[in-house]
Amino acid sequence: MTEALIYRPMGPADLDNVITLLADTFITEPMESLLEISFDEFAAVIGHEIKPVVEQGLSLVTEDSQSGELVGVTITHDAYPLKPYLPGPRCDKYRPISAMINPLHHEHVHTQTSGPGELLYIFISGVKPAYQGRGIVKQQVKQLMQLASDRGFSEARLISTGPASNGLYQKLGFERIAHAPFAEFDFQGERPFASLTSLGGFTVLTRNCHHPSNLSL
Repeated sequence: MTEALIYRPMGPADLDNVITLLADTFITEPMESLLEISFDEFAAVIGHEIKPVVEQGLSLVTEDSQSGELVGVTITHDAYPLKPYLPGPRCDKYRPISAMINPLHHEHVHTQTSGPGELLYIFISGVKPAYQGRGIVKQQVKQLMQLASDRGFSEARLISTGPASNGLYQKLGFERIAHAPFAEFDFQGERPFASLTSLGGFTVLTRNCHHPSNLSL
């Protein structure tokens, strides 16, 4: 019941709960399961990625108003590098993912902005299983697009990993601009994601932050 949910900006005090929520959610996803990425490995990597961007005030969490439990999150940030990137914890299991997604990110996100406040990057969303199907991510993205528009961002982009997220974001007004199929990806002479071909691949999606659906969805 969406009326029992509270949407609010993510703050530093939410960090540990957000990392736990995302790790619990994603270690059972097809790619993480295939690469046998553990809770601790995922938590270490995701924590390093999101800690520097919380202070931007561009991420939302969702709470159950009755229990106070944090049940959903969408992390977004300015695509322009506001601070030097510091290497994170090493996890060799992530090397195939990084090798596939980094070129897409460089070509379609990192190099597409000349300064701060132009391009919003939607990094990751997660919802606890018991709360999935309630439109939480849809509502979070709707609110974040309005926030981005209010703060002067002109465009938002993300890299999705499957048909479900593609369909969700396309319903929210996003358009596909690039795609890298899992079936064709070669990493050190092997095709590590050949078993995930039914998921398609990594897809880059974009949307104008001033899209009229900010008010209608």
